[in-house]
Amino acid sequence: DHSLIGNKTASNLLLIVTHLYNLRVVHHGLIMDIFFLLINEHNTPLVGNEYSGLTTLRVELIVCIVENCGQSLRGDDPVGLKQGILKVMKMTQHDRESAEEGDRADGVASDVDSGRVKFMLEALSDLKNNKSSSRRQQSAHSETIQHTRRWIGRVKVAAAGGGEPPSD
Repeated sequence: DHSLIGNKTASNLLLIVTHLYNLRVVHHGLIMDIFFLLINEHNTPLVGNEYSGLTTLRVELIVCIVENCGQSLRGDDPVGLKQGILKVMKMTQHDRESAEEGDRADGVASDVDSGRVKFMLEALSDLKNNKSSSRRQQSAHSETIQHTRRWIGRVKVAAAGGGEPPSD
C-alpha cells in the first residue's frame, strides 16, 4: 500500500532530521518550522491531496518530534514550543467539537478521540509541564547523545587540524 509506505517514509525522514538536531548538526529552527508546518491551521496538503486539521500522519509526525527532541526543543525554544503546543490543543478541541456536531448530524464516529491523538496530547502536555514518565530512559539517551556530540566535535577539530579522526 503506497499510503503506508509514504507514511513510514515521512516518519523515517523526520526521525533522521530529529537525530541530526539532537547531534546539533541542524538548528532548532528547522525542527520548529516542521512542527508548525504540521500544525498549520490553513490545512495545507501534507501528502498528496490530503486536507485535514489532524490526520493520522500529522499526529504520528508530531509524536515523532516530541518523543525524539521535545526536551531539547524545550530548552532551545521554549516560547515557540509552548505556542505550538497550545495551537495543537486548540486545534484538537476544534476538531473534537466539529466531530461532535458531525456525529449528531450523520451518526458517523469521529477519529479525533483515537488513542493516537490522546497519546499525542498527553505527550505534549507532559512536555509543556516538564513531566516525564521515563526520566531514566531519557537520561541514558541524553548520555549517548552527549558522547556522540563530543566525538563529532573531536572529528571536527581533527579535520580542521589535518590530523587523524579519533577512534573513540
